[in-house]
Amino acid sequence: MLCLGVYTSVYFISTCTHSQVQLGNELRNDSITQYQTAGRDDLIEKEILEISFYEPYLPKQLSDEELSSAIKSIIAQVGAEFMKDIGKVMAIASKELAGKVDGKRINECAKALLP
Repeated sequence: MLCLGVYTSVYFISTCTHSQVQLGNELRNDSITQYQTAGRDDLIEKEILEISFYEPYLPKQLSDEELSSAIKSIIAQVGAEFMKDIGKVMAIASKELAGKVDGKRINECAKALLP
């Protein structure tokens, strides 16, 4: 039964795009947060195991320093000066950094860098 599960997972990865696998990992991370609130350690371990299985198939994620540098560059590029300009920053950052960083991290970084 385990072999079938591994075969199915490998087949699944080969037929999915990176964005689909990344979305699955984002959903798993959200589930982990909910399971922590509910005290369901057994389910947390399952989600962590699944994330660790799929991560090697995804592009390397940007570090906080790399993300901050990229967002600063985009802020300068669009001429954003205030928080009201975050939409312009997010539009470009989401396209340029797609697959390299989660949208939530982009938003948090942009909010921290804009006055």
